[in-house]
Amino acid sequence: MEKVIGVLLRIALILGFLMLIPLPVSYYFNEPLTVRFAFLIPALIIIIGSLALSILVPLSRELSITEAYVASSLGWILTASLGALPYASSGLLSYLDAFFESMSGFTTTGMTLIVDVEQTPRSILFWRALTQWVGGVGVLTFFILTFMVSGVEAWRLYSAEAREERFMVRARDAVKATWLIYVFYTVICVIALSAVGLPLFDAITHAFTALSTGGFSTRNASIAGFNNPAAEAVLVVFMVIGGINFRIHHLILTGRFKRAFRSSELKLFILLIALTSLIVLASLMDTGLSFPEALRKALFQVVSIVTTTGYVTTDITNWHPLPKATLLILMFIGGGLCSTAGGIKVLRLLIAVKLASRELVKTVLPPGTIKPVMVDGRTLPDEDTLRTLSFLILYTLSIVVVTLIVASSGYGITEATSIALSAQGNVGPTLASTYGIHLWTPPYVKLTLTIAMWIGRLELFPVLILPSKTTWRHLIG
Repeated sequence: MEKVIGVLLRIALILGFLMLIPLPVSYYFNEPLTVRFAFLIPALIIIIGSLALSILVPLSRELSITEAYVASSLGWILTASLGALPYASSGLLSYLDAFFESMSGFTTTGMTLIVDVEQTPRSILFWRALTQWVGGVGVLTFFILTFMVSGVEAWRLYSAEAREERFMVRARDAVKATWLIYVFYTVICVIALSAVGLPLFDAITHAFTALSTGGFSTRNASIAGFNNPAAEAVLVVFMVIGGINFRIHHLILTGRFKRAFRSSELKLFILLIALTSLIVLASLMDTGLSFPEALRKALFQVVSIVTTTGYVTTDITNWHPLPKATLLILMFIGGGLCSTAGGIKVLRLLIAVKLASRELVKTVLPPGTIKPVMVDGRTLPDEDTLRTLSFLILYTLSIVVVTLIVASSGYGITEATSIALSAQGNVGPTLASTYGIHLWTPPYVKLTLTIAMWIGRLELFPVLILPSKTTWRHLIG
């Protein structure tokens, strides 16, 4: 357990320093002292407390898989708990609502309880965007990259945060490469958004939340508030980038284009976007919209939902049932494995389809015929297919439970389902309203959705081992 505590203390220390970053923004916009102190005081307490306790609990160079999973799960709770302090200290939200907002940020979900975003202090908005940017790749990989303690088995933490595909031999190199790619794309996105007319502050915050597929915006109407088709086009590109497996980005940026574009996952992801965009396009044109306007709205909204970003450029709650059902399916699927997107992931969908196809074909083959499940020319071990099926079953059951809890508060079953899918899939918008959850939503529903965001971001297994007696015997013994 001491090893886990050591990791958590370093996470808290990193978060304390992160909390100081919005201070220059607050000074620049000449915000009240109460807002500045909302960052400064919690940051100093966290930094001093973490440093003091870190002396007593050294950082271990070895973590078992169980310890890594527990550190990952508890680390996210700790991050969201401490990250809520600026919202609560500034008087903007109660602590429960602040915890919801913070978890929504660090899990890149994008649900919000802030009533009037445009009247919220800029430093708070910057903090919201920063939490999503950090959460996009994983606050624990940020910890690994920053401290880079020689010999720590960093990959175990990295994979515990739902980044399962090892795209470099050494874990340290994988983390470095991921963050270099991430920072590179962020800078390009800021430049592109500035070039098409967004003010620098909006360009930075939306670059943070587009690439992380988080979806927090600085406008009440989200991206619709800018009414800027060029900015929407830029955001579509970077949402897609965020939703693609980062292994593919590494292959592309190192010139291995042929290998990158052979990916079945990438092909299916692009096909999903194309087909669902056509469905939504046809439906919107049927309402009387011109082709260019319908295409603009359809493509943006489909990309926003399938990458689980959650930006909106139109009121999707008023759409025809067919495109709304299409969006619900996309919320469930999400983006690529080893991406910043949520959902079950496209690769798992591909494996499930191939597995179902194999079982169907086996019914007409001679008994005893062996037909392996193959992806990109490689045979998947039975262990991997079983793990995929287990994940899909548990994910679906979790959605059902969350839906029932939300429905118990008075939401209709369709609205409750969309809220559950949105929270656990780390999407943001729902079909209940633009965001679906409000300040007056019952506390037990807010807490349930906060847990759903956490479970969805960590992809179930690291969270589900927490109640196990075996886990705690291993940690304590």
